[in-house]
Amino acid sequence: MFGENSSTDGYDELGISLDYDSKDGVIALVFYEPAQVVFKEIDLFKLSASEAYKLMASLDKDIAVDGDGLTSFKFGIGFYEPNYEEEPFLPVEAIIIFIEGYYD
Repeated sequence: MFGENSSTDGYDELGISLDYDSKDGVIALVFYEPAQVVFKEIDLFKLSASEAYKLMASLDKDIAVDGDGLTSFKFGIGFYEPNYEEEPFLPVEAIIIFIEGYYD
């Protein structure tokens, strides 16, 4: 059972944190090293930010891009790389998988 004010649980040894809604339902999973995230048989942490963009843009024409990554609302997945616009060749640092409406 989650505490009254619990909104996030982190498990650094696994490389995952969970975000909850007010009813303690999971609304997002955030992955970082040492986690492994596989999508369409591709290990996403082995991609650079630009490779992640190419992959997602091939599957979703409405990718949202900002200064620190990209998001596919169609698939409910986002990629974080803090210097995405300046250094897109760097590896993805974190991946979020979220429910519809998470960013509303």
